[in-house]
Amino acid sequence: MESVPGRVVVTASSLLNATTSADGNIYIGIGFIRNLTTEDEIFALLSHEFAHAAFNHNSSDIVAKSQQNLINAADQVSSLNQKFGRLAPAAGSKGGDIQKYLQNADLALQVTNTVALPAWQREQEMQADFLAIDITQAMGYSYARGMKSFLELLHNEDVQERAARQAKKREFEMNFADKLGKADSKSEAMDATNHFGVSMQGMLEGLMAKTHYSADKRLEKCNAYYESYYGEDGKFKARTTVHEKEWAAIRNRTSVKASLDAYKSTFEADNRLDVLDPAQGLTLIKSTGKSPISGHPYRTYVLARAYMLNGDYPRFEQTISQSEKSGQISWQLVQMKADYELAKGNKEGASRIYEQEFDRRGKPPNAMPDMHEFYVKTGNSNKASQMQMSCQFGQGKDSKECSKGKAKSKN
Repeated sequence: MESVPGRVVVTASSLLNATTSADGNIYIGIGFIRNLTTEDEIFALLSHEFAHAAFNHNSSDIVAKSQQNLINAADQVSSLNQKFGRLAPAAGSKGGDIQKYLQNADLALQVTNTVALPAWQREQEMQADFLAIDITQAMGYSYARGMKSFLELLHNEDVQERAARQAKKREFEMNFADKLGKADSKSEAMDATNHFGVSMQGMLEGLMAKTHYSADKRLEKCNAYYESYYGEDGKFKARTTVHEKEWAAIRNRTSVKASLDAYKSTFEADNRLDVLDPAQGLTLIKSTGKSPISGHPYRTYVLARAYMLNGDYPRFEQTISQSEKSGQISWQLVQMKADYELAKGNKEGASRIYEQEFDRRGKPPNAMPDMHEFYVKTGNSNKASQMQMSCQFGQGKDSKECSKGKAKSKN
């Protein structure tokens, strides 16, 4: 397809995630680089994402609607967190209320896959899978080593992710209960609940980053499709050879391995912060200081977050300052810096941070909902109204996202 640029970008994500933008660019998480073992699997992944572009799945507001559903689910859990943060210290409640909160949050997360990936999008996944099978077969790639193995990998990750989530939740609960139990004052208890909210949000973001629905059903349907059209008559025989050694050699190159190891440590550090283990999180992220990704915006964000959760605010500020000077500060870090100023009572400073960075980035429409939410939170009704109007114009069909700040303000 001449209209599809076909550029492939590797993103800093530990998950086995991949997406395709409306202009045909493909974004794959670094988790795939660590886990794929054959050329057939890689080609199956790229074929699936290319199929989304070929079917024009991303040209409508379908993806935007899914993102809105994710926002709504996150807002639901966020509102629970806000309520818990207000009531728990005042009431002196500990284990019971913590457990209730986590059960409610977990329930909201369990329905995310159904809410965010409804029937029409699951149908799109199957369309992309079937076309990917056609493409890989026509190009001489093995179904067993390629598409089938690729989906089995996703299925195994689903199983491991569910077990890891439960373990992470239990550790998170125990650490928070311990911190709250050791709190000697109401302010310390409130500080513990604030850390609870920050860490829970990180857990939510990780889980809600999933881009495809359950792999077991996909694998079942793909096996049936392959058997129906290719399996019996052997119309297309695999012409490729296994290149596991060559692929392993690439991953084991000194520079590549150093980068992959550093990303792994960064992901683990982020996870430690999510479960309220800031000391270990800081140790892990500092170990990547001399790695090839030392200046990556995601690594800088995790480092700043680690300093903040450890109460080392001078280094937190220094990390943000260095990121600003590099010109590669992430929007997440901008929000963290603004919230930090807001927590100190510096509303004007927080507004200045948001507005200057928003202007520097060219007032992107995807940042407008955050700007509107900030103005609502700080009680600036005039700017909130102006931003909502600009947001509705910039977001087009997805203009409902511009009201998420309004919805949150009611809690």
